[in-house]
Amino acid sequence: MKALQRLVRLRREDDRVKLMLVFLLLAGVLLGQAVSATVSYGALLREPVEVVLSAGQSGAALDGALQRLLEQPEVVGASRQRSLSLTAGDRSLQVTELDSAYLAACYGIEAGEARRFWLGEAAFAAFCGPTAESPVSVDYTGETGPARAAFYRVDALPAGTAVTRGTTRSLSGTSQARVRFARSDPSGADEQRLQSLGLTVENTEAQVRLQAAGELTLTRLGFSLLGAGLSLLLVRVYGQLRRASGD
Repeated sequence: MKALQRLVRLRREDDRVKLMLVFLLLAGVLLGQAVSATVSYGALLREPVEVVLSAGQSGAALDGALQRLLEQPEVVGASRQRSLSLTAGDRSLQVTELDSAYLAACYGIEAGEARRFWLGEAAFAAFCGPTAESPVSVDYTGETGPARAAFYRVDALPAGTAVTRGTTRSLSGTSQARVRFARSDPSGADEQRLQSLGLTVENTEAQVRLQAAGELTLTRLGFSLLGAGLSLLLVRVYGQLRRASGD
């Protein structure tokens, strides 16, 4: 208590003490920002990443590449994929077919045998209506003509995404695939592994976003640490000036 009272008295009597406190507070704020930036980037690295792939091969060769991917501990799921379009009145929807194992492992969706569609929040509202309750039955036109199916809203899906279960027959002719990694990989090792299996990454947005976030974090971290270091240096300088003047 006496030390605090003395500090208050010195702050009132000596402007250098005021400046020391200001720079000390600034150093604390900047160090807090550095910690926050580091934690945010660490959380980004722990987020799962889905990658859309194209392959120069199909059939058994592509199945073999996907199976080798599934043997990697950081891979949550891998599947062939195929896109199809649905229309209902003036509304349209792009849907991705994936195998049932991928739907279960990555989104927690138990597909079953009946034709069903699972949509992220934004896709569900746009196609089924903003007031629709999940699940809802919708009459639509697909690649085989008019049909009716149940549409579900799934929070685990990205907001604008729609998926359905593909069959062995419907997925057999595609050379496109999808893999989900348990975490991000800023080193590029995952992409190199994919290339070694003859697979090319189509959606590079995730990697670009990760790289941009990493560069921004390093920039914020550098400036925050530099500012904090300069602030602490000024605190030390003013402290030495006070001692040199005999205060």
